[in-house]
Order: sequence, then structure tokens, then C-alpha cells
Amino acid sequence: EQPPHCVSVCPPPRILCSSGECITQEMRCDGIQHCRDGSDEIGCPPRCRLDQYQCSSGECIERHMRCDGRYDCQDGSDETGCPVRCRPDQYQCTSGECIEQSRNCDGRQDCRDGSDEVGCRKLFK
Repeated sequence: EQPPHCVSVCPPPRILCSSGECITQEMRCDGIQHCRDGSDEIGCPPRCRLDQYQCSSGECIERHMRCDGRYDCQDGSDETGCPVRCRPDQYQCTSGECIEQSRNCDGRQDCRDGSDEVGCRKLFK
């Protein structure tokens, strides 16, 4: 780790990622995340077809895969900001997917993020 007064510089023709590593100019805005923090794909012009969704991490997925309850983008951005879509008899996990209400607080993790078992009262026999 560098002291706060030092500045990282990459030898030309390389460019500096916000996370500190150096990449080639060709890697910038190529749809593949090369920097640890993804800064090489931030602020890039859209490169997807009109019938596709561009993930925050840069790759393109089919538009119908957006908000379908599955993470298709590397960074999960295709499932962020989606409307609630679970049926009344279902529980919506914090990670977005829907599970049957009976599986909420049943002692087994059904949501990818385990949110169906958070804050549940344990019954002891």
C-alpha cells in the first residue's frame, strides 16, 4: 500500500484503474471488467443492440432477462431496481427471488442471500 501522498502512474500506453492497477487502452470499454472495481467499464458508450440490456459491468444480455429473478450480469445489475413481482402467497427475498411463504423461517436457507431465515424466532423442543 502506498502512502497517501504518493500517486500511481502507469507507463504509456497503459491507463490507471481507480482501484490502482494498470491496463491497456484497448481494455477500456471493451465490455469485459479488467479493473477490480470495474472502473474500466464505467462511462462507456452503449455497445448492446436495441433488443439487449447493457449490464453495469459492461456485458450485454437479452432484454427479457432483465428483472427475471435470476442474476445474469456478472455484477447482478440486471436485477437491481426491479418492481416487486412476487405473488401474495410468496415471500420476496432481499436478493430479489420469490419463494413459497411456507419456506420462510423454516430453518433452511432458501434465498440465495439467506434473508428468509433472518430475524426468525427459533422454536426449541
